[in-house]
Amino acid sequence: MSYTPPAGRQVIYDRGGVLSTINALLKDEYVLNDIQNVVNNATYMLSQITSKKTTHGRQFIFPIQFGTSQGVGARGENIILPDPGFGEYAQAVGQVKYLYSTMFITGQSIAATRGNRSAFADALKTALRDARDGLMQDLQRQVWGDGTGAIGKVGTGGATASTTIPVTDPYGLSYIQADLDNREKVKLFRRNMNIFISGSNVYARVTAVNANGTITVASAVTVAAGDIIYRGDATGRTSVNNEITGISGLLQATGTYLGLARAGFPEWQANLMQMGSGSGAAVTENAMRIALDTAEQNGTNGPDLIVTSYKIRRKYESLLQAQRRFTSPMQLTGGFTALEFDGMPLVVDKDVPPQRMYFLRMADIHWMIMEDIQWMDDDGNILTRELNKDAYKAVLYTYRDLITTRPANQSVLFDLIDEV
Repeated sequence: MSYTPPAGRQVIYDRGGVLSTINALLKDEYVLNDIQNVVNNATYMLSQITSKKTTHGRQFIFPIQFGTSQGVGARGENIILPDPGFGEYAQAVGQVKYLYSTMFITGQSIAATRGNRSAFADALKTALRDARDGLMQDLQRQVWGDGTGAIGKVGTGGATASTTIPVTDPYGLSYIQADLDNREKVKLFRRNMNIFISGSNVYARVTAVNANGTITVASAVTVAAGDIIYRGDATGRTSVNNEITGISGLLQATGTYLGLARAGFPEWQANLMQMGSGSGAAVTENAMRIALDTAEQNGTNGPDLIVTSYKIRRKYESLLQAQRRFTSPMQLTGGFTALEFDGMPLVVDKDVPPQRMYFLRMADIHWMIMEDIQWMDDDGNILTRELNKDAYKAVLYTYRDLITTRPANQSVLFDLIDEV
């Protein structure tokens, strides 16, 4: 199916109307390296995922060690030694996910910059940035999801033949509703985003993201409260169960992960700690200390990075100020700054799920990559003609998934609220 960009948002292109010029520039190693660096280092947390494991097929398999040899024991004099024992291993099995970002060019816009090198350079730079940033923003959002593709739920009351939909629960996770502010509810939605609302089986295009916790869609719809919202264009073209398994999927204590049941294997369970026993509670240094200690006790190594939302960082900062312990932010590589707890950085991420603080050991979180970020190349041509249109497109793609080999080295404080 061909793509029609929103009216008034055509991309202006080219030098002398020569498509081969654009192809050559897109193939330039410097251009592709720049795109890869920007996407992979969009946030400090992303920049710390330095381990990349390569897979040569859709499915990847690797061994996981549960415990060490138990062929040990104490014996009396002249007694048979303990039976031999071996570390217990199991095979973890997963599958890469497929991510895409499309750059669109019309023949008319190619002609518009013919002979004007400056216009060509500026327009090409803008189009490249749009394609790159689209992939970057979606990837950094998916990194915090659970792999289902959920970006939210329809809020209380739903919508009946209306273009206004209340939304809540980013990533489809559970929250203390009274403390979830309206901007947090709509944080994952963007104008011109196509969405699929399950349960009601509705497809819609977002035309406005509103500060009152609602979104506006192009045509009136009827949807029920609690319906899960995904990205999606049409039947069979949705993100449902097609996104990378982000942190919310990696760090669980129950269920199955990479084909292995977590029950009975503490090493395969993340440390999830609820604040306030269902009613929520404010962050405290003692709770943070327990989160760190628990990971060190249950895992093989402790976390080395704390990630949270802007709202919770402000609460932690206020806690330091109240104790007259506020210090200058830590300066991190890449121009990032952080507060400090127990000598480790505490950073924010705009896409992190609200009411949560993540304690991560980054050495145990890896990209599993089949194809790194690159242009789709059709017989040597990155630009391809749109069927029956005076237009062309280029597609960025990557085949990958996010994994952790040591869930027990990670902790999550959840139900952290501002008001108690």
